[in-house]
Amino acid sequence: MKKLFTLLSLFVVIGMSANVFAQSTGSAPSPGAKHSYSVTETTGNTYTWSVTVGDLDTGASAADASLSSTTGSSINITWGTDVAVGTWYYVHVVENDGSCSNEKVLPVQISANDFYVSVTANNTTACYTDPVSVSLNVNTPEYTHGDVTLIYTITPTGVNESSDGYKFDFDLSSKLPSGYTAAAPTVTSGSATISGSTVTVGDKNEVELQFIVTNGNTYTNANDDKGDAADFTATLDISNGETGNGIDDNTKGTYSAGTAVSRPHTTTIQTN
Repeated sequence: MKKLFTLLSLFVVIGMSANVFAQSTGSAPSPGAKHSYSVTETTGNTYTWSVTVGDLDTGASAADASLSSTTGSSINITWGTDVAVGTWYYVHVVENDGSCSNEKVLPVQISANDFYVSVTANNTTACYTDPVSVSLNVNTPEYTHGDVTLIYTITPTGVNESSDGYKFDFDLSSKLPSGYTAAAPTVTSGSATISGSTVTVGDKNEVELQFIVTNGNTYTNANDDKGDAADFTATLDISNGETGNGIDDNTKGTYSAGTAVSRPHTTTIQTN
């Protein structure tokens, strides 16, 4: 009982999360998380850090627990992305004043992460940006519908407090009907950079993306007699969410949001 009390009363300062969603802490880290560990420093004394797994004697591998340093009164530990949830590790520090030494140990149990990103459509229904364009092709009216602006908000949940932000992949183009094209998105709210189909967000906040989709199809009275041929649904998929510390989306799933785009269904003009 005395030994258990010693373990639980370890005086180690662990950074606490300012994010109410964050689950990972220094004593219950998520796979891939990085946390700081420290003791009160006494000038002139030396400190030696180590990590054991399962008990107080079996050394943990560098793949399980990567220490930024083994000396000094404060270090960072990055927990491996493949550490098993529920496994017990023990963080050790030995302090030496030149003639005497003392040791403290912090029990650490790996916890499941709760990080994920979700996506919502700011406009679940939308209209084409420009008026329909009408031209004649050998006395046949042809209709071109042009562009539509789509805006989506991506929201992170459970971003680790020590993370440098998060990133995710997006896919809109493969979901569009034939003849439609999507330009590369722009960031209209939040702090993010876009490289190909990957968005990297520089902080823990949500980000807003704007897409311009062009309908390149040409319609005639014959193939659009009901006036609904230009209707389509744009679906944005968000996947491969990951924090700056490499914590994956907790279900590694794909999240989607759709926008229905249409104009009034003007039928072909009838006459008698």
